[in-house]
Amino acid sequence: EVKGLGGGGFFSFGRKTKSKPLPPSPPDERTPEEVAEASGGVLTAEEVVHMRELFNETDADKSGHVDEKEFEGLVKKLCKEDKTPVPKHKDLLAAFKEADSDGGGAVCMEEFTSLYIKVKKGEVKGLGG
Repeated sequence: EVKGLGGGGFFSFGRKTKSKPLPPSPPDERTPEEVAEASGGVLTAEEVVHMRELFNETDADKSGHVDEKEFEGLVKKLCKEDKTPVPKHKDLLAAFKEADSDGGGAVCMEEFTSLYIKVKKGEVKGLGG
């Protein structure tokens, strides 16, 4: 279980930063079947394909990363499709921080996939299950 999530206001959606743009992120080169298998049966290959499509649609600048605002929109889309409540803002902030495992200020496809699997397993406080 992921501990310590619940938000501390570290990130602020829509906040303007003066950091350099991130270099394009390489796509997750694993096949949907490989990702599904690695998820321990939590995701099907079809769900992986769909999640990747939504991620790519949400990635406005096509950098291979989603920023905080894009992340929030992506999670909201997934919640709407799953007919689940949208997480509280503080939980979205904490999830973004959790997903951004390299601390780069944005989430790449592979980082999002890892978070999505944790959410589906019920391991992220305040999100899905």
